[in-house]
Amino acid sequence: SSRSRPPSNSTPILDSSVYSSSLTYYPEEADISLPETVVAIPRVAGAGGGGSHLGGVVLVLHGCGGSALNFFHKTNTCTKCTGEPHDTQIVATMHKYNMAVVAMSSEDRTHKCWSMNRDTPRVIARLNELASK
Repeated sequence: SSRSRPPSNSTPILDSSVYSSSLTYYPEEADISLPETVVAIPRVAGAGGGGSHLGGVVLVLHGCGGSALNFFHKTNTCTKCTGEPHDTQIVATMHKYNMAVVAMSSEDRTHKCWSMNRDTPRVIARLNELASK
C-alpha cells in the first residue's frame, strides 16, 4: 500500500506536547469577517536538516454546538481551547502522519451551526490568508 504508517515511536495520542509549540490562534477580533481559527503544525522530525516533512494540511470543522477550540487542549498559545477528547484525537492522529490541522468556527456562535451562504466565503478567505503566509 502507498499509505504511510505512523512512526512506531510516535507520541501518545492525547499528549498535547505534540503541538503545543506550534499552536496558533487567530481571534475574530482581529478581523471579524474571517472565522475564528486555530492552526496546529506538528513538530516534524529532522526539520531544518532533512528527514520527515509536512505531509499536508487537514481542515476540520465542528458540528452544531461546537467550536474550533474543541480540537485542541488549552495551552499558553491557546488559552481559550477546550480540548474535547474525540476532537483532540483527530488532531493527534493527523499529527502522527505529519499533517498540519486547521480548525475553524462557524459564524453563528449562538447555535454554533454552519451556513453555506455565510460561512463558505469566510472559510475560503481565511484559507487564502493562511496559504499566503
